[in-house]
Amino acid sequence: AVLPVGAWGAVRLCSAVYGQRAVALFAGLAYAVVPVGRNAIAYGRLGAMVFFAILPFLLRRIWVAAGLVNGPGVEPPPNRRRDLVVTALLAGLAVGVFPAALVLVPLAGVALWVVNSMVGNRTQARRALLRSGAVLGLALVGLFPWVLGFWRGFDPAAVGFVFRPGSSLADAARLLTGPGGGGYAGWFLLAAVALPLLVARGPQFLWVARGWALIVVGVAFVWVPAQLLPSVPMPAAEGALAIAGIGVTLVLASAAILVVEGLRTTGFGWQQVLAVAAVGCVIVPTAAFGVGAINGRWGLPARDWESALALGSEPGGYRVLWAGDPLVLPGDPLLRGDGQGYTMTRDGFGTARDLWPAPESPAMASVSGVLQLVEESQTVSAGHALAPLGVRYIAVPERAAPDAPVLGNLPTALIDGLARQRDLVRRRSEPGIVYYENDAWVPIRSGLSGVAATTAQAPQGEPPHGQAPGHDPGRV
Repeated sequence: AVLPVGAWGAVRLCSAVYGQRAVALFAGLAYAVVPVGRNAIAYGRLGAMVFFAILPFLLRRIWVAAGLVNGPGVEPPPNRRRDLVVTALLAGLAVGVFPAALVLVPLAGVALWVVNSMVGNRTQARRALLRSGAVLGLALVGLFPWVLGFWRGFDPAAVGFVFRPGSSLADAARLLTGPGGGGYAGWFLLAAVALPLLVARGPQFLWVARGWALIVVGVAFVWVPAQLLPSVPMPAAEGALAIAGIGVTLVLASAAILVVEGLRTTGFGWQQVLAVAAVGCVIVPTAAFGVGAINGRWGLPARDWESALALGSEPGGYRVLWAGDPLVLPGDPLLRGDGQGYTMTRDGFGTARDLWPAPESPAMASVSGVLQLVEESQTVSAGHALAPLGVRYIAVPERAAPDAPVLGNLPTALIDGLARQRDLVRRRSEPGIVYYENDAWVPIRSGLSGVAATTAQAPQGEPPHGQAPGHDPGRV
């Protein structure tokens, strides 16, 4: 539902901006075609998915209240306080699942203020910026006491900071972060948003400039940190690029307006010809979008490692430790000092619960220590060290899925170290992954029944067998 909801939000936004239904529908299609939403789905970025769907509705309410949007039929909210509360509830939902919205929404307001300071109404943009601050402030009040967690220390995983592979400027400019939107389709989309800069005039040029300001902000938020801090976790790129996606939508809608105006008048000049070319450039990414929508996989491999390795469920549950190149690990891996990553999933490849990373804990830090000991050949009993965490399997993949192209590099030191462990047994598997079973594993949860359950009791102050001191077996 992420793509249709986001597209409908873009229709609502551009209907308020331009007041033409056909143009608004085209804008909704453009927002869906932008690869941001598809790649958020591909990587399971739950926060980015929700933010992508909510953002058009949120910006529309803020811009209408600030007077920035005053298209035909758009009226200011009759009850501004009630409108503020409703908008804050919407913002609270976005911030609750994607905390980086606290920065991205005001950043979009700053971009519009800069553009309006040069070619528009500075007062309207200032109102929009202040409205954004008031909405997000009220949203934080509604999220109390969750926000108090920030005062206990910054936990990147708890606020949606994830490993983000470095991307080139070309990929960032095409809003490309995953399998969706690659190839020539992304270049056609980039050409489509470049042409309106040459032909837009008057009110259309103002919205083209605003759209490009949002594109620059979203792309810079992704590309600059990737160049300066490549090994530091950052907010999911798809969230920031959703801002750029709104910019693309506004620019393409402005080009559609020029085409419609040319058809309504007798003068169809070179400006309208370039506008038609811009709209026509959307055909290629739209066709690619349609092909991916046939089966809904968006170019993802047909199989995953869970099915290839035949991982099943066990009473009490178990975990799989994935280690190696962060580019091919599932979910949002944690990084180690040598640039390698690791993560854990429950009962196979994980469930929807794993889409939201658990806060970093001493238990997860101990996993990094065990992997380092394995690499340095300082232990031959890594299985026993990982057993209290319920780790049954250790997998070191070379590719993200059995049928995916080889993207990562196998860490030779880790592979050699795992082969020396006495309590790990290597299992046969398809090429592209090294796969061990832990002979010393214990279930995450275990229990006794009958007389044993009523008589057995752990000594006071000692944890039950197979559970690390102070460890919550539910989460790691």
